[in-house]
Amino acid sequence: MRSEHITIEYREHPLGVDISAPRFGWTADQTPGKQTAYAIIAAVTPERCNENDADLWNTGKVLSPENAQIAYAGKTLPSRTRVYCAVRLWDENDNAGPWQNTWFETGFMNESDWQAHWIDDMHAPHPDDYRSGAAPMFRREFQLPEKIVSARAYIAGLGMYELFINGSRIGDAVLAPAQTNYDERKLRHMLYPFKDRTKKRVLYNVYDITAQLTGGLNAVGIILGTGWYDQRDRTVEGWMWYDSPRVIAQLEIIDASGRTHIIGTDTSWKSYGAGPIIHNGIFTGEIFDARRDISGWANAGFSDASWIAARRARPPSGTLHAQLSPPDIVTNTFTPAAVTGPDNVRRFDAGRNVTGWARIRTKGEKGRTITIRYVEDSGQDYSQTDTFICGGESEMYEPSFTWHSFRYVDVIGAPESFSEQDIDIREVHADVLQTGSFHCSDETLNDLYRLFCNTQLANMHCGVPSDCPHRERLGYTGDGQIAAEAAMYAFDMSAFYTKWVTDIADAQNSETGFVPHTAPFGGGGGGQPWGSALVIIPWLMHRFYGDRRILDGNYDAMKKWLRYFAACRNERGIVTHEEPGSWFLGDWCTPTGERPKLTPEYVNTCYLGYNALLMKDIARALGNETDAAFYAELHAAVAATVHHEYFDAVTGDYSIGSEGANEFALMFGLVPDEHRARVAENIARHVARNGYHFDTGIFGTPLLLAALTDCGFIDDAFRIMTVKDFPSFGHMLASGATTLWEHWRGGGSRNHPMFGSVCAWLFRSLAGIVPAAPGFSKVRIRPLIPKGLSSVTAEHLSIRGLIAVSWEQTGESISISVVIPPHADAHIELPRTGRWVMDGRPEAFIGTPLSLSSGTHALTFSGK
Repeated sequence: MRSEHITIEYREHPLGVDISAPRFGWTADQTPGKQTAYAIIAAVTPERCNENDADLWNTGKVLSPENAQIAYAGKTLPSRTRVYCAVRLWDENDNAGPWQNTWFETGFMNESDWQAHWIDDMHAPHPDDYRSGAAPMFRREFQLPEKIVSARAYIAGLGMYELFINGSRIGDAVLAPAQTNYDERKLRHMLYPFKDRTKKRVLYNVYDITAQLTGGLNAVGIILGTGWYDQRDRTVEGWMWYDSPRVIAQLEIIDASGRTHIIGTDTSWKSYGAGPIIHNGIFTGEIFDARRDISGWANAGFSDASWIAARRARPPSGTLHAQLSPPDIVTNTFTPAAVTGPDNVRRFDAGRNVTGWARIRTKGEKGRTITIRYVEDSGQDYSQTDTFICGGESEMYEPSFTWHSFRYVDVIGAPESFSEQDIDIREVHADVLQTGSFHCSDETLNDLYRLFCNTQLANMHCGVPSDCPHRERLGYTGDGQIAAEAAMYAFDMSAFYTKWVTDIADAQNSETGFVPHTAPFGGGGGGQPWGSALVIIPWLMHRFYGDRRILDGNYDAMKKWLRYFAACRNERGIVTHEEPGSWFLGDWCTPTGERPKLTPEYVNTCYLGYNALLMKDIARALGNETDAAFYAELHAAVAATVHHEYFDAVTGDYSIGSEGANEFALMFGLVPDEHRARVAENIARHVARNGYHFDTGIFGTPLLLAALTDCGFIDDAFRIMTVKDFPSFGHMLASGATTLWEHWRGGGSRNHPMFGSVCAWLFRSLAGIVPAAPGFSKVRIRPLIPKGLSSVTAEHLSIRGLIAVSWEQTGESISISVVIPPHADAHIELPRTGRWVMDGRPEAFIGTPLSLSSGTHALTFSGK
């Protein structure tokens, strides 16, 4: 048995790990068998990375099936060091596999490792109003010996940066670093009241720059964009920018003699505030004046006599941490189709809504202005434009410090010869691995899953899952938490959500426990289901990735949130308010405004019960039975309140008696056992009465599917997912959607991931893939077969390895194929009772789950 895909903090070969006890994980090759033991060694040189000489860590043979969340427990890790590691596995026959080598590099383990200083440019023309200036540029030259052995760049540019060494742009990350609650700031003209009692942090990136350096004279250059640090484009939520752009960078270079050369930002650097990027904003785009472009500015030997000394800047109050979450990168480059635009505008069609930008090639006369407008398939452009002012040469342009969301690109003012051969679509989003695939015999569900994947990717930028990638671009905690399970089935969200959960905890009011509706905080309205992300997403991380550390590290913050939440009740136990001046929303974006809506009081009281239920499980997972008992009592108290205040004993309904009203109480464990069957039947009855359409908002929609499915109404759940008339996903698809809509009728944004939450149901119910224990160490396979669906094929690359389920039904015959990874135990609950054949052996299935070992299994049911 051989280990594969060894990760440290969820990443292969990460640079800049600044965690004292980073966690190891791996999968095993798909040979049949089960891991029974492992060994890990770590050393500071490759020569010592063996079981006899490992000088940092040697676990010896550890009898354990674990393959994830194994924390480093060796000697103190030194800063800025490559750590050479190897992993070995043993199978159930005590056969040892080969050592598999890997490495990672530490970052700055101590604050004193930073010898550089924050610098900025003196040209900040509008420090205290909504206007922003040109992107400042910085450079420095330095001498090096002939032979360079190793070199790294450590850099944090606020809001965003591009780094150059000897004229070459470094790294494939764009829009870096990831967004955080960076610094103290003045909050003015706020749409919602907010007291900034948040924690502050700044992320830095690490690059290997060895190949870009040479003996002799070298140059380093940096351009700064406004990013989120100096975001002044969109002020409807308030004036929330921090300060003018600034940067800290430290180059550490080791020559052949072993000497370390440190080049850090300080006042010896030169700055220039009148470069070609004369405006850049996340929301409005860039203006690039090629007449002001400076050839060779980042090369050695450039004459910078007209540049001025950089200024020592105020450091942000946020502490510096390495960015271990996946960066944004250009994931795809393709040529769009040319179409006719309005008023003879050259319009180009990307074929679907995407995020990123256009790259153009042109030769226009000096001073010609070319406007690039980005239009969603709804026809809205959300003021997204880039402007290129020609320099008179053959030129290529793409923006540096913004992204756009669009299907169409309108090019206005280009030379007459401009065509589709002169433009590329550059698709951009977080660099996450797609770990899930789904296909079935119903094309509506296939198209829905495709739309969800497109939408989720389009809304992952700067380390934040946004509500929409154009109008608001904010990390709404409600939208994020409700889509998180579906996202974890579809993508490797481990490092991404680790970072975002930290943002949510940072954004929490350190005194009251209130969790705002966006994180990092950028305004936005909501209610308690939004702040509940602080509990829900860590619990999902524990379920999907076996991540106990994220529970432990955020447990105090979760408890503080529950205290805040519980204190929002009145004397009858009903949640009646949130923050003063807040919207206090409940379920959001129901299909039509005419239907009765659930009150926020009812929804939020139910959500308090749900939070208490999860906190009971979290406390138990952490071994805190006292807290578990407390949260069980809180859940029981909320259940008593909901039943007393909202249950109609005559009809058997809760609140207004809709699908959503009953499902919140049922799925959050608030219905007494003696009433559960009746409430479930009422849900199905309401669905049928409603023509098999959703009457739910973003929180109720996935709960409705779960309620129907768990209570035996899988046919109803399938029908509501595949109906074609409004309001439905089928109607959305028939209306030409290429990403999911914010509203069922298509109003507002057409790139909102929140309703994609239903795609978890595709994996959990139709394919039947469910983590029965943390991190899929135990897998429950329970495929359900609704009428009208003849086949399903789904795969999920879990932290344990590949889990796959494929089933097909023809008449009364059913065939099922299942793949279980080496690190997991599994049980299967079959969709029919009776005589089955499993791997060639007859099995009588009478409702008791059958055990599955790792490997591939075939099961058939003949209908007899």
